[in-house]
Amino acid sequence: MRTLTFNFLKADLRMPQLMFWDWLFPLVLILAFSVFIQSQEFSSFLLPGLVSLFIMQSIIFSLPYRIAQFQEQGILALVKERGNPVKLLTGFYLSRVVILVVQTVAILVIGAWLLKVPLELNIGLMVVAFVAATLLFMLLATCCGIVMKKQNAALGLSQAIYFVLIGTSGIFYPMEKSPELLQLVSGFSPLYYVNELWTGALLGDSVGAIRDIGILAIFTVILLILSGLLLRNKRKGKRKYEGIAQAN
Repeated sequence: MRTLTFNFLKADLRMPQLMFWDWLFPLVLILAFSVFIQSQEFSSFLLPGLVSLFIMQSIIFSLPYRIAQFQEQGILALVKERGNPVKLLTGFYLSRVVILVVQTVAILVIGAWLLKVPLELNIGLMVVAFVAATLLFMLLATCCGIVMKKQNAALGLSQAIYFVLIGTSGIFYPMEKSPELLQLVSGFSPLYYVNELWTGALLGDSVGAIRDIGILAIFTVILLILSGLLLRNKRKGKRKYEGIAQAN
């Protein structure tokens, strides 16, 4: 498993698109905000949102694309015949977790330094926020990868979800100052609660943490059930297709 995870890490580092979204884009965005934003209050508001955004971005732009790639190129079918596809996917997911850990630490250090944000870290809540965000967005990305069998289609769906979640998250603009309709819609956005959780973890304001964790747990259970149903329907469809092929 260690070798498999390491090989996936090397493969990701060789993909220019993932390198851009994983490493270059976060740095460029943080640098841009540090140059144009002088308000410490807004910088403190912004940093937790950037952490939340980049966790989602790293997952949503990699997992659906690669899962669809495995399906489109017949890799999963080949591995199923000769080995264990669960091991393959586990290695891939673990490689993404390693990248997320390094990326999150780098964003926190660089972001706090460039944006001059005084942090009041709650380590326990940081771990909870990281695990909750990673698990939830991985499940969401897995559903996208299962539904879309083509790489380009998976990437298109990922981009659509990405921008919808950003618009309803309150990351770049306080949600309490937004129109009432947007505030209502944000209640159904998992990124909004991830952002709230990271705000409490980084700035010492954990008043609503229990509520946020509970709501994220509900989202996670829903996505877990949905991914299970999609996998079951996929297996049924495949068995039906194989039965028709054998009959012919």
